[in-house]
Amino acid sequence: MSDDITVFQDLFGNPFFEDAPRARRSVASKKGGGIIRVSDPLDPQTLFRADEFVIGTDEAGRGSLAGPVCAAAVVLSEDFPVELLNDSKKMTEKKRLAAEALIKEKALAWAVSWTSHKEIDEINILNASLVAMLRACEKTVKCLQEKNLLRGQDVRIYVDGNHTLEEAVLPRSTYKAKTNDNEARVPGNEGACSTNAPKTHNCGARVPEGEGACNTNAPKTHNCGARVPEGEGARSTNAPKTHNCGARVPEGEEARNARGDGSRTAKASKTAHRQTDGEPKGGILPDAFPALAMASAASCAVVKGDNRVYQIMAASILAKTARDRLMRLAGAKWPEYGFEIHKGYPTSAHSAAIRKNGPSPIQRMSFRIPPTPDRLQKDRI
Repeated sequence: MSDDITVFQDLFGNPFFEDAPRARRSVASKKGGGIIRVSDPLDPQTLFRADEFVIGTDEAGRGSLAGPVCAAAVVLSEDFPVELLNDSKKMTEKKRLAAEALIKEKALAWAVSWTSHKEIDEINILNASLVAMLRACEKTVKCLQEKNLLRGQDVRIYVDGNHTLEEAVLPRSTYKAKTNDNEARVPGNEGACSTNAPKTHNCGARVPEGEGACNTNAPKTHNCGARVPEGEGARSTNAPKTHNCGARVPEGEEARNARGDGSRTAKASKTAHRQTDGEPKGGILPDAFPALAMASAASCAVVKGDNRVYQIMAASILAKTARDRLMRLAGAKWPEYGFEIHKGYPTSAHSAAIRKNGPSPIQRMSFRIPPTPDRLQKDRI
């Protein structure tokens, strides 16, 4: 439990992942990038080989409206009792907890990692899931290295789903690009230059010392925050502001946007692609995940892998139990949302709590809040 409390503090009480990897896009390496589909045969014997370590990784919490995504990675020994494993969604909580204890005791290596709700909003839920799995796999390889088990063997990562880890876009919020001392970003591989030239507004007026330059070309907005179309004048309105989930915004606060439904928004998609501009391409980035790069790890996507690959089954169990435990802690901190019951998923009770209390502190603001049954009935009328 102490580990989960530490993670809870990291996610909800401390700065978000200050030491997280750089904001770049990983591109499929020559060794990885394959997809094993449902129709493709998968020999269980290939999961346990003397010349190769197989890491299985899976996530939990992808469809939730609040809280982090949790991912786990596991390396099993050949004598592990795999008959006790299954897709975590098909197991009772009692069986999951028993399997969790066994995995942590007998697995050669395992790790659990997270991406926060803020990172999910930044890079979208697909990339956030892949990043969480990358972080878990990085920890797992480090564990193998610390135990002196990794002695030149290949490392293959089986990922549940149809996306490889090399496709992930990493969060820019955890990466500070090089800048000149006038705060201009340094392009490409250039070095930062030093200049003591005084800052100016873009209208040419000199900026007083200690102030920041303003942008006179910034678009006009109404006082409700809506952007003014070109050629129109800003209008004044005293109408109360609301979040787009329907909750009224308290006076003095800004409306927050909770709109997505689990798929990435156009804005998130554009941000993800912008992050690749001018960045080096290759396999799993060595500066972001040095242990994986040193081991020349490559990933392979396995469709319905949590029903077919023992290592992925074990990972799904660890991810599910860890996230459920964390959301119970969130429920104790914010009892008005009932996280201990629905774990952040889009139930009618959760939707009603959001509409009554507004978005929670761990709300995924890029996700749309589904209507409650009462609201659906009113809409039909």
